[in-house]
Amino acid sequence: MTRKLFIHLFVLFFCCASFCSGQVFGPDRNFTWNRNLKIEIEGSKRLLVENIDPDGYIKKMEHMLPEPGRYALGWGKLWRIKPGVDGHLIYSTSDGKNWLFEGRLRSFEVPHHFVPLCDDRMLVTGWKHPLIMGHDASAMGVFSRSDNGDYKLETLVHPFSKTWYRPIAKARPDQPQEDPALFELRKEYRLFTFHSLAMSHYPFRALPEGAAFISLWTGDVWIFNARGSIIKKIQIFNKPTESDWPRLLSFEPVLLGVVPTVSGELLLVSRSEDAVLEARKKYPSMVYDAEGKTSLFGGRPDTAAANQVRSGFLFPKLVWWTLDPRGDSGLKRLEVEPQGAPAELPSTEEGAQAWIQGFTFTVDRFGAVKVLGEREPTESGGH
Repeated sequence: MTRKLFIHLFVLFFCCASFCSGQVFGPDRNFTWNRNLKIEIEGSKRLLVENIDPDGYIKKMEHMLPEPGRYALGWGKLWRIKPGVDGHLIYSTSDGKNWLFEGRLRSFEVPHHFVPLCDDRMLVTGWKHPLIMGHDASAMGVFSRSDNGDYKLETLVHPFSKTWYRPIAKARPDQPQEDPALFELRKEYRLFTFHSLAMSHYPFRALPEGAAFISLWTGDVWIFNARGSIIKKIQIFNKPTESDWPRLLSFEPVLLGVVPTVSGELLLVSRSEDAVLEARKKYPSMVYDAEGKTSLFGGRPDTAAANQVRSGFLFPKLVWWTLDPRGDSGLKRLEVEPQGAPAELPSTEEGAQAWIQGFTFTVDRFGAVKVLGEREPTESGGH
């Protein structure tokens, strides 16, 4: 297979997969801090925990995570939800070896994404069906822990200008009020549900108080406090807007990565404004008809794939930002990249596409950035 054909096939797959609700991009790694030491999760099977050995050196211990279960990082802990019959079992660990039972999640299914806001509340999304309270429904909600250890739905979250779901019928006498069949996703949101809008392996970032929800594709960041209220929302370039969501593939992804620093701030890296707003105008990979249906540009996979490469590769600049979730300063663009941080995408077509699809970086406790490629050597810690 030639290099050019490989790139075309890769990009064509990326374009087509972007329309599927399960399509994700971005790094499949996430980390949190436990007193200046890092706890890092890779995928849903591998945990790396830093500790200090007797000689004062930081060492990483590797743990393979038990299955089945869904995993998420809170501030300083890893959390696990294990499917159960009488409620889904919730555990946490700060060392990867000792697991503490936290309670039971009382829900009809295990959420695809979740993040602890504090020990007694968690924010969840990524359900197959909406969460329902009375005559309201949403794909996101806050569960709080009662005195008996049960996490129950406390409130629905609506981060957007409209609710995503609308009621379509009243419940029959023999029908539960929480039946998802009573609601439907609004027409303007059907292409991109809340889960697919995130389009990320890890859309949540744990914070010392609360959490952040990240849409890498649109460049939106919502900051939640420990009670689950939205206290701040920013968007990198104020584009794409909510009205653009059905046409998100007309834009390049905005953010490539967002990580928490040891101080609890967020470090973000984005494409340039020209890349996000202008690249696909010059090099379209998809076209839309009057009804909003899509087709490959020019009707040719090779043309669409070549334009997809150009829209990324020919706009290589990266921009670095910081966001203080607790302060009033908001988003700050860094005039100088952090130590070790790249200023541009790689200078090859394959490298640029790979970074756009899965750019992965980490930051140490001193603020230095390291782009991750091959796995770092670790010591086996067992589980």
